[in-house]
Amino acid sequence: MVVCWSPSQSSPLLSKLRAHRLIFGYSHVYIPILPASLVEVLSTPTPFIMGVHSSHQNDIAELMDVIVADLDGGSIRVPESLTMSLLPEPFWSQTHNALSKVLHPDLSTADNAFPSSAGIRATPHVMVDKEIRAVFMRMFAELLQGYRSCLTLIRIHSKPVITFHKASFLGNRGMVDNDYVGKLLDCMFFTTFVTERGPPWRVCDLWDDVYANIGDQLRQEQHDCRKMLENIQVKQLKKLPQKAGQPRIVPMGPHISSLQSGRGIVSSSARRLEVMRNCVNCIFENKISDARKTFPAVLRALKSKAARLALCTELSHHVQGNRAVLEHQQFDLVVRLMNCALQDDSPLDEYGVAAALLPLSSAFCRKLCTGVIQFAYTCIQDHSVWSNQQFWEASFYQDVQREIKTLYQDRSQQTSRTSITSDAPVMKDPSLSPINPKDKRKSGAWGEVDNKMHRSVALETKVL
Repeated sequence: MVVCWSPSQSSPLLSKLRAHRLIFGYSHVYIPILPASLVEVLSTPTPFIMGVHSSHQNDIAELMDVIVADLDGGSIRVPESLTMSLLPEPFWSQTHNALSKVLHPDLSTADNAFPSSAGIRATPHVMVDKEIRAVFMRMFAELLQGYRSCLTLIRIHSKPVITFHKASFLGNRGMVDNDYVGKLLDCMFFTTFVTERGPPWRVCDLWDDVYANIGDQLRQEQHDCRKMLENIQVKQLKKLPQKAGQPRIVPMGPHISSLQSGRGIVSSSARRLEVMRNCVNCIFENKISDARKTFPAVLRALKSKAARLALCTELSHHVQGNRAVLEHQQFDLVVRLMNCALQDDSPLDEYGVAAALLPLSSAFCRKLCTGVIQFAYTCIQDHSVWSNQQFWEASFYQDVQREIKTLYQDRSQQTSRTSITSDAPVMKDPSLSPINPKDKRKSGAWGEVDNKMHRSVALETKVL
């Protein structure tokens, strides 16, 4: 809520505040100037953006969960009942620095010993507003880098079902404990953002270009600080096109795995991964004594994310078909490895360890007695990840997407084989080529009968 004596000052501010949401649309209550007779609307439990005249400050003093911006006094009042989450670093510092250069460009050279020969050019207010929006657009593009690789798209009906794998995004970006990003991904605005901008084929706009190029711009700005202001500034006003743009493939942008900043699989030494691989091979080769020698070292190695993912890969290599029947000692060691991997994982399953172990738990089994088979999933049920509803939803959508991709890949492979066969040279063997009955006589016993019938018909025709 914005409080001001002059409606001509508060209305443009509210309009800019709404416009600065950019990619996140606003669909809640928006009233630039609230009439005095509707002051009680401020007690509504839904989100709103409203402008209120300063004469009604006594009526809004008792509001408990409303953030009030006082334009007359130049202050912002946040109620104690609300907890404000701050933008994480380095995004906060970068955004603050960019806004300072846009709003006060003279401050960047104010402390220089010798003033610059080129004076600071005054920027029109219209351009300043565009540059401020450009700063926030760049901030969101950098904050959401890699989000498109975390989208699960299921196209069964004409309208695809698009979901966002929140745990995978937070884990790969290292933001699991960040409260601001977690709340941003949970809000309704982000859900609408995923629904509208998730399809890979649609009409693109400025946001898609900024998101696709933000990585290259940031790398340039690391070597030259002046590049940041150049990338923010709008060189000239562009007229909006008269017609809507044509749909095209949406730029993918950087993959989430390329933004880990050294936290990838290489964090675990190759030696530890080799020891784990040998231990797993010894288990399935029924060399239990050899496997027990390196088993403690493997359990210690599972503290790292890379080792847990590598374990899932190694176990999947030993599953042939839908079931892998193990001996009792083999089964115990495999279950212990799976429990250790799940124990060191979080309930969010941000790295996909639980999702990878889920199909394996229904594949590994042992025979207790005649007609009684115990599967591995009966021994790994005491983990908090199984009680997370978001995990089951994400796993379901990923399985459906994987099966649909497999279906289309099989069809494309069959199509490619057919095209290869059609492009092959034609066989010259007459026994393999079709015979036109109008041009050639049939072969075999039925061919002789047919030839005799044709000859008799021809004779009868001549007689007639």
